[in-house]
Formats: sequence, structure tokens, C-alpha cells
Amino acid sequence: MKFLGTSAADSIPNLHCQCAHCMEARKRKGKDIRMRASFLLDENNLIDIGQDINAQSQKFELELYKLKNIFITHSHEDHFSLNELLNISHAHKNGGAKGREKLNVYLSKPAYGYMEKLYAAMRTSPFNESTESQYVNFIPLDYFENYEVGDMKIYTLKGNHDAYGEGEKSINYIFTFKNGVKVLYASDTGYYPDETFEHLEGKMDYVIMECCTTDSKNKGKRAGSHLDIKGYLEMLDEFKKRNFIDENTKIYATHMSHSHDLMHQELQDTFDKTDYKVVVAYDGLDIC
Repeated sequence: MKFLGTSAADSIPNLHCQCAHCMEARKRKGKDIRMRASFLLDENNLIDIGQDINAQSQKFELELYKLKNIFITHSHEDHFSLNELLNISHAHKNGGAKGREKLNVYLSKPAYGYMEKLYAAMRTSPFNESTESQYVNFIPLDYFENYEVGDMKIYTLKGNHDAYGEGEKSINYIFTFKNGVKVLYASDTGYYPDETFEHLEGKMDYVIMECCTTDSKNKGKRAGSHLDIKGYLEMLDEFKKRNFIDENTKIYATHMSHSHDLMHQELQDTFDKTDYKVVVAYDGLDIC
């Protein structure tokens, strides 16, 4: 498993930004340079396809043409770039994808509805050939349902993050691999509503969760559609109370914004002072 990107929507540094974080990231480079969040489960399964996917595939020398399934968390562009996805048609037209099975793209029903409207708008020109349906299966998912994809079992949780679809909340995924390993991918998420907490079952081996900002600046109130450090730790407290995690669960923070006051090492130092062994992820980090 590999983190391809670990930033929020505008990446770090933001192209246009001269804030203290972006300027410091330009100096430090390394782990402080972040592309948009995406996570590779294995060579056939990817979570989120954003605007940086081509750069990520080249930087990490990945053969992403081997992908069979892409799991979309929600319809925001940093997680679901329809244009990047539809580039598959050019591979087929050029003869570079002969004999390949259709690519399966899983997303919530509200995100699916939004995607249909966006796709129609992108294909209004008579010079565009709407042939992508030959190469891609878009598969709508319900919240709080079990699915099987290949050797994986998947359970869909409802996050607390609004997106573009009508009534759309993000999907957080629980993946159970053939060997029994369980992974929660929760980005974007926000602090879970009671409804979602009630659907948490089993013990996670890995928790990968967004920590978008240092402080929500909500005057002590819990952040809404994203997690700050306080909300992140409160989520872990609730997970622990519900026996959803234990001391053996490997925990990672991702989806950091330049709104963070803390650079990579300072954020890691902050988590090291808590009760949880949180690893601050960075682009290219391999875990298994």
C-alpha cells in the first residue's frame, strides 16, 4: 500500500500562495511537498483519482494502466478528476489498451448523479466522441452496505463531508483483504455523526484519516467537514471506546492543508506527545 499524495485540495505548496507554510515547504522540500491525496491499495486498486495522478504515477514509477478498480470518496476535483479518468479513451484510440477489461469506478449514488451531469456537460461538443462507456464502468454505491470486489470485502461508511452531488456526503471505506487485514480509509471525513459511529464493527489493522488543519479556528467548537488535530484525536478516542482500534492498530494522518501551522516534522512531534502512535504520512510512503 502506498500514499501517492497526502495534501488537501490545493496541494503544498499552493501554486499561487506565499503563506508561511507554502514558503517554508518550498525551502524544506522533501516530506513537506505534497500532492493531492490518493492511495494505492495494490497494483489493481486505487482510492481517488485527482488532478495529480499522472505526475504521481511518473514520480513513483507506477504502472497504473494495470488498475482494475478505483474507489472514489467524493466528487470534489482533488479526489475525482473526471477529465483524468476519461483520458482512458485516448489510450484505446491509440491502440495502447487492446484487450483490457473495463475499468470499474465505484462512487456513492449522489456522486454518481453529479458525475452524469458533469459528463454530459463535458461531451456537448459534436467534436467529442462519447465512447468512454466502452472502457469504464461507473458503479453507484449505497452508504452502510457490504460489497465484494475481487478478493476484497468492502463496507461503505457515510462521512461528514459535503460534496457536489445532491445530498452527497463522502464515502469512507472499510476494506477487508483476503488475509483478513482491515483498513479504514477516511478522507475526506469530518467528525462522524452518531449514525456512522453506530455502524463501526470489527477491529481495524490500519486507520488512514485526514488531518486537514492544525486548528479549525471554530472557537473551541468541533470542525465540520474536515478534521483538525483536536477532532482527529477525538475520533480516535471514540474508535478506542468502541473497540474499533487498539494498541496494535497502525494509524496514519493524511490530507494536510497549507492552513496547517505545523510543517511535517512539527506535526509528527505533536502527535508523538499524544496517547496514539500516529504516523504523519508523506507522498511516497509505503505501508504494509
